[in-house]
Amino acid sequence: MSKQPGRRGKDNRQRIVEAANELFYHKGYGRTSFSDIAEAANFPRGNFYYYFKTKNQLLEEVLQHRLQGLKAMVNEWTQTYEDPARRLACLADMIEYSADEIVAWGCPIGTLISELGKADERLQARARQLFDVIIDWLREQLEALGHGEQSDVLAKLLISRVQGITTLAHAYHDRTYLDYEVRCLREEIQRIASREHPYECGK
Repeated sequence: MSKQPGRRGKDNRQRIVEAANELFYHKGYGRTSFSDIAEAANFPRGNFYYYFKTKNQLLEEVLQHRLQGLKAMVNEWTQTYEDPARRLACLADMIEYSADEIVAWGCPIGTLISELGKADERLQARARQLFDVIIDWLREQLEALGHGEQSDVLAKLLISRVQGITTLAHAYHDRTYLDYEVRCLREEIQRIASREHPYECGK
């Protein structure tokens, strides 16, 4: 049975978005052209503009695609583990699982936000919503562990640790460094979760 035109158009649009998402990560937003995306998506360049008139419009769709993926990821962590401490450890699991990609291309969120900040503040603010999803989720786990008003600061501290790890691992293309830092991050998460040595941020 042939697909309905509406479904076919939706599939084509999704194919373009997925190809652009990968290229923006691997090559960078600024260095990726419509021709690159059309070739990666195996989609005729002449039909490309029917779906996206500008690269910024396509970027908006890519950001929405990533946002949905992040929300699905943290929801899965929440549903899989009842213990907030174990949920926090998923942050280290995520780095470990994506280690080879991180060493090769860096953090897909951090690199994009850094690049957009040099060109378009509005798009950077839109991309920053990706961080917001993770920070909000981390804050919820930390509040459940009893960190109260420190939860927001601790959530951002954990994100800054992740960004530091991914940035240096990519800069030096060093998998050994990344593996070591992931182990340290796990220990740090355990300390935060156990409250044996609670952080006194800002004091």
